[in-house]
Amino acid sequence: AFGRDDEGAIRSASPVNLPWCSSPVYGREGRPDVLIALGTSLQGRAAEYGVQDSQALKLVLAERGWRAGNLSVGLQICDEMTASRGLSSPSKCRRNARALARNRSVLGVVGPKHSTCALEMLPILNQAAGGPLVLIGTSSTYL
Repeated sequence: AFGRDDEGAIRSASPVNLPWCSSPVYGREGRPDVLIALGTSLQGRAAEYGVQDSQALKLVLAERGWRAGNLSVGLQICDEMTASRGLSSPSKCRRNARALARNRSVLGVVGPKHSTCALEMLPILNQAAGGPLVLIGTSSTYL
């Protein structure tokens, strides 16, 4: 169902529209069919890890020609941190999850960086419009 309209035709991906999410990154002409979202730390003491996560995903997607099977794949990067405290923001994590869960272009989510953010996101992503949305943790360790 992801990346398809109501008639089942593949359509171009629609970005998540939040001020702390990047424009989709796509290494080919045009727009991708689907998106992978990265939830990570782009501010505070863990910002360097967020940059590394972003670079790693771009490298992997580029090595695979920005494709997964017959679909073209873009990457959208969303911050989970607050500038003032430099910590993961539970409200921002919930807003990220709600926006990602509503967007049928999102194939899956990598991240978030912090377990407290994953705790906020999982119940929302489990109720995504097209069925549960996979969340692949990069460092979350809280049971």
